[in-house]
Amino acid sequence: APEVAGEDLDGQPIALSSYRGKVVLVSGWATWCAPCLGMFPHEIELLAKHGDDGFAILGINDDADMAKARNVREEHGLAYRSLWSRSVDPPAARTLGMDGLPSFLLIDPEGRIIARARGGGEASAERLEWLIEDAMRAHTPSVRE
Repeated sequence: APEVAGEDLDGQPIALSSYRGKVVLVSGWATWCAPCLGMFPHEIELLAKHGDDGFAILGINDDADMAKARNVREEHGLAYRSLWSRSVDPPAARTLGMDGLPSFLLIDPEGRIIARARGGGEASAERLEWLIEDAMRAHTPSVRE
């Protein structure tokens, strides 16, 4: 995956490379994207299920207003950090080839993109769950044992 580094929604430095060693779901979202907001409960569930096993989520937020994005993150109880896409030039979403919302990349512990997905709803949530479980089995010792 190409490196993206910028600011998170709290103005703190963040880089995709800091997630090396984990299976990472990169989740593109924006406050104006209803399907994105609908995926939040599924993402929270994925973190609860796999977060202790070498899995992480990195949000890529595409809002123009960082404060609005931060408020929506807090309202929905998102525990994962989100890189503010517009803190980078070109925007992080474009660098990662995320051309629609919601958009997802699954990255293995070595930093390689192993899956791309787009869209919201139950079918997307089920597909992501399957892709993540498959990646966890293939890339983490605690799941293989």
